[in-house]
Amino acid sequence: MGHRFTRQSAGAMFAAVAAFLLTRDATFGYFRHALPDWAYRATALAGLAAAAVAYGLATLWLRRLP
Repeated sequence: MGHRFTRQSAGAMFAAVAAFLLTRDATFGYFRHALPDWAYRATALAGLAAAAVAYGLATLWLRRLP
């Protein structure tokens, strides 16, 4: 039926949120100067890309744990 919320998916979601926040903090200053009209959009897209990668990697890694 639906997707169950397990410790594995909770851990992967935590990794995704952490990656988004770290990427946002690391890239906003750069994008504000490099792309002043697109700073917020570029920061959000970079954060979402990092979150997607972190979620996938965390899911693979947590699936291997006993």
